[in-house]
Amino acid sequence: MTPDDITAIRERLGLGPVDMGRAMGVSYTTYRDWQAGRRRIPPVAARCAELLLELPAGRVRDHINRTINDTTNGDRS
Repeated sequence: MTPDDITAIRERLGLGPVDMGRAMGVSYTTYRDWQAGRRRIPPVAARCAELLLELPAGRVRDHINRTINDTTNGDRS
C-alpha cells in the first residue's frame, strides 16, 4: 500500500489524520509518517485500513469513540 492509497482510504471514510490513526490503533505520528511516505506501511496496517472500508456506515466513528473511551478509562482489552 502506498501513501496515496492510505490517504485515499482516509478521505473515503471522511476522517482526518488523527481519527484515522485512532481507527487503526496507532498514534497520529505513526499514521502521519505513513501518509507522508517517511515510513513504510506494514502489511497488517494496510489490511486494517482496507477492513475499515468494509464496516457499515457509522461503525468507523463508533469504533473510534470506543477506542477513545477505552484509552481514557485505561482499558487495554
